[in-house]
Amino acid sequence: MEKSIVIAQILAVVSLAFAVGLATSRDYYQDNVSKLVASPTYVFLGGIITTVFGMLIVIFHNVWEANWTVLITIIGYITLIRGVLLLAAPRSVNIFDPVVQSGKMLVVYLPITLVLGIVLAYFGFFA
Repeated sequence: MEKSIVIAQILAVVSLAFAVGLATSRDYYQDNVSKLVASPTYVFLGGIITTVFGMLIVIFHNVWEANWTVLITIIGYITLIRGVLLLAAPRSVNIFDPVVQSGKMLVVYLPITLVLGIVLAYFGFFA
């Protein structure tokens, strides 16, 4: 359970920081995320980093219990799959272009990252 708490704390801080950034720097994210997604360097490095972090979570936290800790395992598998896709099929990142280009990035990502961050912060810091 201690590993779950540490991972939840890390993911909570990252998620909440991203949510605050999306809420307070909308134009910055709107302008720059589309540039990142179009960059082959980002796709390559993002794929490596995402694969590594996904694998770390899957290897060290492969917990399938009927409680909140399964959320971390699911995040690990999603992260791993995303990283492998970025490396094996780099053009797969283009499926996010319509969301980024339409200006709906804030509407889509802000609630997801905010709720995820709050849930993980609760279990990581307060429960």
